Amino acid sequence: LLAALVLVGSSSRADTHQIVMIFFGAGFLLLLSGIGFARMWLRRMSLAESSMSLARLGVRNAGRVPARSLSVIGLLAGGAFIVLAVSSMQEDMTANADKSWSGTGGFDLYASSTVPVPDALNSDEARERFGLRDEIFDSMELVSIKEHAGDDASCFNLNRAQAPILLGVGPADLSEQGAFQAKGSVEDPWRLLETELPDDVIPALAGDANTAMWGLEKSVGTVKGGTIAYRDERGEVFEVKLVGALPTRLSVFQGRVLISAKHFVERFPSEEGYRVFLAKSPDPDALRHALTRKLERVGLEVQPASQRLAEFYSVESSYLRMFLVLGGLGVLLGSIGLGVVLMRNVLERRGEFAVLRAVGYSRPMVNRVVIAEHWALVIFGLAIGLVAALVSMWPNLRSASVEIPLGWMLMIVVGLLAIGLGWTALAARSALRGGLVDALRRE
Repeated sequence: LLAALVLVGSSSRADTHQIVMIFFGAGFLLLLSGIGFARMWLRRMSLAESSMSLARLGVRNAGRVPARSLSVIGLLAGGAFIVLAVSSMQEDMTANADKSWSGTGGFDLYASSTVPVPDALNSDEARERFGLRDEIFDSMELVSIKEHAGDDASCFNLNRAQAPILLGVGPADLSEQGAFQAKGSVEDPWRLLETELPDDVIPALAGDANTAMWGLEKSVGTVKGGTIAYRDERGEVFEVKLVGALPTRLSVFQGRVLISAKHFVERFPSEEGYRVFLAKSPDPDALRHALTRKLERVGLEVQPASQRLAEFYSVESSYLRMFLVLGGLGVLLGSIGLGVVLMRNVLERRGEFAVLRAVGYSRPMVNRVVIAEHWALVIFGLAIGLVAALVSMWPNLRSASVEIPLGWMLMIVVGLLAIGLGWTALAARSALRGGLVDALRRE
């Protein structure tokens, strides 16, 4: 519990993409502490000495075999925690796609060409060359980016990227629009591309936080940033240093490394054209069709920026669905195990129930004792799992981009509760079925 509190306290100094992991770890530690508290409670109940009601007698019986009762609590708590926590991680990539701090940078379209375009598309030369004179082109805002071929370091590539695709961007163009800057922050990541580094090392930005952490497995920072070796067109090896990463967890630049256009031209002077373009317009669909038609000869492929984000997220979403299915299967198997534990618990104590009947307890009264004992375990287990899951879900609950399936999660909780209570009722009924004379003699 102390470790969970320390983790939550450290979240105020963590980066945005680390907060989710911190709270998930805190939720897991809280789950363990809840199970530990349940063990203490069961031991105390087994030693309790006080006046008894039927319900209290049943709850006290939960401490008769603490390990067995703890397995019931642990099964329900762990199952509820995993399923609820994973269910809360689904994100809606289109929720804030129009915001400059989102993974699209506030741009509507992402375009790439097979053949480099000699001039920036918003220049007079390009407009004249491709006939971009319609009103739709006059209202667009467009950023042209150079590209050098390399390894794909995005989530679509299972291999480790050695020299990722290199993009040459104009820091001033993107900084002017506030693109890809952290929400509510005054720090401009594009200024990092103008950092002066020794030994002719070129400063670079990872395409997003996931690229740095998983695609490249490199640290970022002006001091401790990792380096990547490239070979320029003269055959000379040079290094780029990851002085930072775009603050979004996922962006349209996933799997890419960005350097300034000035350094790009110094190392690849013959690659003068542009092959990547970001655009925004009052009418994105009309601009998309117009660009595709006008630049057909250079093989321009235009897609909504939010669609590109969704394609990258589809890999993560598939993993989440897989864990959700496995968690659901675990809950299903756990519910069967719960039934087995409860049935064994009552069948071993038929002699005790026979004594209660012999000294005057009615069948409904004995049922109340059995139900009180096992319902306490079911409710306790679900409460621990639910509280731990709420802690792990806290960053997602506050995020506007995360779509919390509250209906589905409520159905899971109600289903688990119904399964536990149903098994309890069945176990109580089986405990008193048939004659109890033989059980009384054995007792």
